[in-house]
Amino acid sequence: MRGTILAIASLLAVASASAVSTSDDNPRRAGHALRMELRPEYIAVQHYYINGGNPAGKHINASLSMHLSYIYTPSATSPISRFYPSTYYGVGVACYTMLAHDIVGTPLLVYILQGGNIAKLAPHLSLGYEWNLGCSWGWRPNEAMNSSWNYYINLALPLKWRVSNSWELMLAPAYTHFSNGDTSFSNSGANNIGVRLGASYHFTGQEHDAPGMEYLRGSEELAKASWRERMTTDVVIHAGWRGDRMLSENDFTLLNRPFLLVGMQLSSLYRLNRFFSLGGSIDGYIDRSANLLNVVEDEKSNVVSFTYPSLWRQTALGLSLRGEITHSIISLGIGIGYNFNQQGNDLSPIYTMFTLKALLSRHLFLYVGYRFNSQSYTQGLSYGVGCRF
Repeated sequence: MRGTILAIASLLAVASASAVSTSDDNPRRAGHALRMELRPEYIAVQHYYINGGNPAGKHINASLSMHLSYIYTPSATSPISRFYPSTYYGVGVACYTMLAHDIVGTPLLVYILQGGNIAKLAPHLSLGYEWNLGCSWGWRPNEAMNSSWNYYINLALPLKWRVSNSWELMLAPAYTHFSNGDTSFSNSGANNIGVRLGASYHFTGQEHDAPGMEYLRGSEELAKASWRERMTTDVVIHAGWRGDRMLSENDFTLLNRPFLLVGMQLSSLYRLNRFFSLGGSIDGYIDRSANLLNVVEDEKSNVVSFTYPSLWRQTALGLSLRGEITHSIISLGIGIGYNFNQQGNDLSPIYTMFTLKALLSRHLFLYVGYRFNSQSYTQGLSYGVGCRF
C-alpha cells in the first residue's frame, strides 16, 4: 500500500509541474490514455450478514479498490465525434476489497467504460459522466451474495482538470453496485457510495476540450429532419435465467435450479434531440419459474418436486412507456408498463424495465435488460440482440 501511495503522489507531483499548452492548429487526433484510480467507498445499504451477522461478528462498512484503465477518444473527424465530440470508451481492471477477505473475499474486476462531458466549467475544467459495466470474481459465497462472481456497475460524475497536454486529474462522486442478477439466491448484493480519485496520462499530448452544455443542443441534421425521420423502431429478442425463490405459506422457499427467461420487445421512439428519445413498447415475457403447481418440500424447506403450469400462465404481455438517453453508440433506457394478461400471483400488473443498447451498426445492436415487477421483486437479467429500422 505504501508503494501505491508513493506512486500516486509522484504522479500528481509530475502533473502539477507540467505546463499547460494546447494546439488548435490541427484537428484533434484519436486519443489514447492510461488512467490509475483509487476508489474508497462506504457500503450504504447493508445486509445483516455484512452488518455483523457473519460468523466473525464483523461490521463491514467500507471498501477500497485500485483501478487501471485504457481510454480511447475518437478523432475529431470521426462520425461519432461529429455528433458527440467528448465521447470516450475504454476497458479497465481492478482489485476490490471490503477489508474482510475471510468473510467476503477479495474479488478482481474486468469492465468496459464509456463517458463524455456534460459541461465545460473553465478553460481546462469540465464536468462529465461515466459508467462502468463488467464482472467480478473471487467472492466468498455468503448469505448476502451467494455467488463467487457478480456483475459490477459504477456510475460517476467526474470533475476533470487538464493540467497539461498529457496529464489530467479527476475527482468524482460515484455509486457502485454488485449483484448476481438473480442468477442464484440470495442476491442482496452490495450498494456503495464513494469517490474516485484518478490521474490520466494522454499519449497523444493533445487536449480534448468538449463544448460546454452540449446536452442542451440538438444536431443541425436532426433539427431539419421530418417527424417520420425522427422515429426509430426497435425489435429485440432477449433471454436469460434466474435462480428463483417462491412464496409458500407466508415464507420464502428456495428453488434450487435455474429457470429460463425469454422475451421480445417492439418499441417505437421519437427523438427529441440527439440525446433524448420518448415512446412506447409492446413487451412479451415468458418466465418459466412463474406460478408453479404441486410444489413439494422436504424438511429443510427445499423444493424437491413441482409441476409446470400452462405456458400461458407463465407469459406476460404488456404495454410500456419508454425513455432513452443516447450518447454515441450507447443508449440507456427506462420503461414503466402494464401487463394486460396478468396470470396468477407471480406476474404482477405493473413492471419496470432498465435497458442498455450498444450499437454494432446502423441497424444492429446488443441488448441487456433488467426487469422488476410491482411487488419489488426482480424478474431477472436478460441478454439479446435487436434490429433498428
